[in-house]
Amino acid sequence: MNFFRNYWQRIRGFSFNCQLFLAYQVVWGTAFGVVILLMNLYLAELGLSKDQIALVSSVRFFSSGLLAIPIALLLERRPRKGPMIVSSVLQAVCTLAFCFTTNYPLLLVESFLLGVSGIGLTVLLPPFLMENSQEGERTHLFSVFAASFWASNMLGSALGGFLPVWFAGIALGEGLAGQFRVTMVVMTALTLVFTLLLFRLRPAQPAAASRDPAVPTGSNESPVRRAIPKFLLVEILIFLGAGLFMPFMNLYFFTRFGLSSGEIGVIFTIGSGLALLATLAAPFLAERLGKVRATVLCQVFSLPLLIGLALVGNPIVAAALYIVRLALMNMSNPLMDSFAMEIVPPRLRVTFTSMLRSTQPLAWAAMGPVAGVLMESAGFSIQFYIGAGLYALALLTLLGFFGRVEKRRGTGAAPS
Repeated sequence: MNFFRNYWQRIRGFSFNCQLFLAYQVVWGTAFGVVILLMNLYLAELGLSKDQIALVSSVRFFSSGLLAIPIALLLERRPRKGPMIVSSVLQAVCTLAFCFTTNYPLLLVESFLLGVSGIGLTVLLPPFLMENSQEGERTHLFSVFAASFWASNMLGSALGGFLPVWFAGIALGEGLAGQFRVTMVVMTALTLVFTLLLFRLRPAQPAAASRDPAVPTGSNESPVRRAIPKFLLVEILIFLGAGLFMPFMNLYFFTRFGLSSGEIGVIFTIGSGLALLATLAAPFLAERLGKVRATVLCQVFSLPLLIGLALVGNPIVAAALYIVRLALMNMSNPLMDSFAMEIVPPRLRVTFTSMLRSTQPLAWAAMGPVAGVLMESAGFSIQFYIGAGLYALALLTLLGFFGRVEKRRGTGAAPS
């Protein structure tokens, strides 16, 4: 109880803007948790093959990664409020259009637009949190926001598993496809309503910049700039591995074990719940080991679980491996987000965030067609093996580049 009471007290101490956006993110995350859970299943019900589904996903990831940096440069010096509202509305509109598209070429176009529409929210959130918080609370702030993502994703997975059954009487079309469609439409409309919350955001206090951790400037900025490509390399390796299987875990359970959307929803719900608790515990682990070492430790333990997913033939065992691995891999995300924001000057944060956020969709876009071919020809096992190898390489790279960075930063030195 003291654990949760401590977090509740910290949340009450967050700025009004952070509290307001937290409420919005819970609703937005729940709605899109439903949509993401059902999207691949919906496409399968439309009659698309696995490689076609993989390409639809890849196009969405590719567009969001390709345009993240140009859009971030446009938004770098603009107030955060307007672009966040526009991005939220556009994402909802593009999702609704996707739900009513059945033609495969048009689905590819809608997927491209869907990827572009969410960029504003993606690249502006970490700088927004930095600008509306104090240095001492940021590790917990990033953890709370990551935990809220998993909480809403958990609720979205639960609802996504059972809402299609509840909406069977008002399905927008025949069969499961019609039930999936009405569910995604209702949840997307909900995000449009709650976008109204963002109109209450206030301008960040000017004093926030003065509370940022010290970062090198002028001639000392070169070591920081050298750290940026190193950090990006680690992210690219991780997401290349994840892109082989993470976007298709619902298909993994659906096709390999014949599970229903409700059963898949239960698995994803439990996984999100455990990831939520792990995320909340991350700051305490970081206090003892440091953010980088805590990240490495969590992800090292996840590797044998990933390999286990390639080997097991029992759905219960596979679900357990997936759930625990999901928690371990995502436990460190807020630590690395916070660390990434601290190693660059404030004026580079939006651009750096856009670079970070573009690594996942571009890597997933690149690996999507590969995953589609592998799923059609060899099943899922080889994807997990290759993913585990890329993860291991990423962890060695992270430890080699940044293993002693936090110690040097404690004495005022920059990473190199």
